[in-house]
Amino acid sequence: DYFSKYGDALNKAAELGLKICLYDEYHFPSGNVGGTFGAAYPNDTAKRLDMLAEDVNGPATYTKTIPPATLMGVVAMNNNTKTRTDITGNVSGGLLTWKVPSGSWKIMVFICVKDKWEYVDYLNPDSVDKFIKLTHEKYYENFPDHFGTTIDSAFYDEPAFYHVQGGRMWTEAFNTRVQAKYGYSPIPYYPALWYDIGTDTEAARNALFGFRAELYATGFPKIINDWCNEHGIASTGHVDQEEIVNPVGIVGDLMKAFKYQDIPGVDQI
Repeated sequence: DYFSKYGDALNKAAELGLKICLYDEYHFPSGNVGGTFGAAYPNDTAKRLDMLAEDVNGPATYTKTIPPATLMGVVAMNNNTKTRTDITGNVSGGLLTWKVPSGSWKIMVFICVKDKWEYVDYLNPDSVDKFIKLTHEKYYENFPDHFGTTIDSAFYDEPAFYHVQGGRMWTEAFNTRVQAKYGYSPIPYYPALWYDIGTDTEAARNALFGFRAELYATGFPKIINDWCNEHGIASTGHVDQEEIVNPVGIVGDLMKAFKYQDIPGVDQI
């Protein structure tokens, strides 16, 4: 029934010489297909980065059971010197075992977990492809002749990181993608997202949040833009709260996102 009525609107628009911009969601923000995306693709919804921390005095032998989640890394930081050691390799069979040296240490376990916010994982191109299959592709299947003629563009609306708990939107492939692009492991820098790690603090936060911004830009607007271009239309849209001067917690970097978008957009109310 919906597509029948949409077809009536398209045909009338074509008759009047009007253009239609396809809106990709039932309600903003884009990414949950009117509440059905999570049921269709439960493993492709938003993820977040959690941390479990514990202070330990050495020398001692420390053991901890790792929660059932995607392990992003384990770091031990000397509370006095801020020296950090990646001890992820000490996890075996879901159990962390580490011989704690002398001194006061903070042991931090970083895990990527599924958030209760069941919108698409904006940082994962494969997940965004699945969102497109349930939205843009359905319009194209029904109205291929109107694409590039009556339908001249598609619009996405108000994606943002802060909907997940604590605003800590993350993705399971973060470490491997950093390693592939820059040749280093981000694990030793994870503590900076919660604590002062010394002189590396600002640079670590910039690197991690900067890469998250890149993952969003190439994982959501670029994937949609590429699909639109392949189907003869332009892509536009806007994010939530773009008036914030430094939108690290929204989508990271508007300019990075607009780089991959035919028509940059803002919401002016």
